[in-house]
Amino acid sequence: MYIGNGITNIRDLKPENIVYVNEATAYIKIIDFGQSKILRQNQPIKDVVGSLYYIAPEVLSSEEYDEKCDCWSCGVILYLLLAGFPPFYGHSREEIITAAAKGKVEFYHPNWNKVSSMAKELIISLLKYNPKERISISEALRHPWVCKYGIQHSISSSELKKVFMNMKNFRIQMLFQRSVLSYLASQRIKFEEESTMKRIFTFLDYDKDGYLSKKDLINGFSKIVKDVDKLTKDVDLIVSNVAMESSVTISYNEFLVANLNVDLIINQTNLRKAFEFFDQVALKY
Repeated sequence: MYIGNGITNIRDLKPENIVYVNEATAYIKIIDFGQSKILRQNQPIKDVVGSLYYIAPEVLSSEEYDEKCDCWSCGVILYLLLAGFPPFYGHSREEIITAAAKGKVEFYHPNWNKVSSMAKELIISLLKYNPKERISISEALRHPWVCKYGIQHSISSSELKKVFMNMKNFRIQMLFQRSVLSYLASQRIKFEEESTMKRIFTFLDYDKDGYLSKKDLINGFSKIVKDVDKLTKDVDLIVSNVAMESSVTISYNEFLVANLNVDLIINQTNLRKAFEFFDQVALKY
């Protein structure tokens, strides 16, 4: 998971920390970031945290590790969801660790008879014992099984045009003003509006890395802007105006801020909530 200039290592991914936001649309969120940590260059992580069934071998062995440990956890969760039991089982901590250390994923149980070979291949790719051989989350999101059976986002031209114009015309000079809008975007936006924005962001995020690059934007908006030179200039302007955390990519929160319906979200109640939030932050310093 990407946040700011670092990668957030969640380190405690498990079914209990995945919740429905809206059951009708199968919209889910990950909760409980108490053990998460932002990975930064030249700052290796070694501490052992996580839940036993889902924790990656390199974490258990106290080796240096990175975000690939979350990929292992995703593989365990996917196995559990499809089979009904975890891939590495034991009656004690030692037995579970030994089973995981063997690095062998088995599909002998009858529950696997109706599961496709593509799904099994994805699980194996996520449960590679060597993290260097393990696929990344962005690679997993582009896996044929996910592409075939995952939610397909259909975006209309009118939706795309609205987002394009919002981002093209976005201008905020004051950092505090942007901070207030960022808070409102993350805390006060209505579910229906965020659901739409999430759908469009996912559609534009072609390489599934959690950020919108210039290449992503050009690829997505080329469906409504046919002049390549003009589109390239517009995208350069969009990234320049919208991106704050990075000079070359747009995060999901920045995308939300640029597409906020200011007339609806800027009201007395929301501004009071924002004031109280920043007032509490100021007290800490």
